[in-house]
Amino acid sequence: MARSLTRFLALGLLPLAAACASQSAPPAPSPEELLRANMDKLAEADRAVNAECFGKLQRHEIATNRSYVECYIAKVRPAYQQYGPENLDLLDSLGKQWRGIADQLDAGKIKSADAQAEMARVKGEIEGEAQRRAAEAEARATAKAADEKQNSGVEGSSAEATQNRRFLENSLHDKAKPNPTGGAGGRTGS
Repeated sequence: MARSLTRFLALGLLPLAAACASQSAPPAPSPEELLRANMDKLAEADRAVNAECFGKLQRHEIATNRSYVECYIAKVRPAYQQYGPENLDLLDSLGKQWRGIADQLDAGKIKSADAQAEMARVKGEIEGEAQRRAAEAEARATAKAADEKQNSGVEGSSAEATQNRRFLENSLHDKAKPNPTGGAGGRTGS
């Protein structure tokens, strides 16, 4: 009876032990959460750098609109390198287009309002492309996470099936052993 009780307790504790073993540190942020956090950090850096460089232009600490663009691109680039390296090409495109507009404004070929409108249009196009890329990256990350979850579920089921098979084999093996009380199998009849 003690042996069957031990076996019964082992059956009850195996799932509990497996559950305890599977509990680990809190999960890391999902790829979607990381992407959103990085986009937020880039937007924050953009606002801060724009305010700094535009403030310098207004205070005449930098002399030209071209200097403003150079200030902005140089100061925002490290944030892009850290949080959005996949969009450095967009930053370079923005800088190139803004430099052209700034040069026209500095040369007196266009008015300030027209330059601001054109710079806003260019920035809107660049931001739209960055958002499109981010949406694609998020969709890929979501699909990858779903695939990994499905694969881990299959692996978990496989591990559980293996554990169940081994337990069954051990139980059958135990039944084939002579009973120390003299009975014909592993069971004692209790």
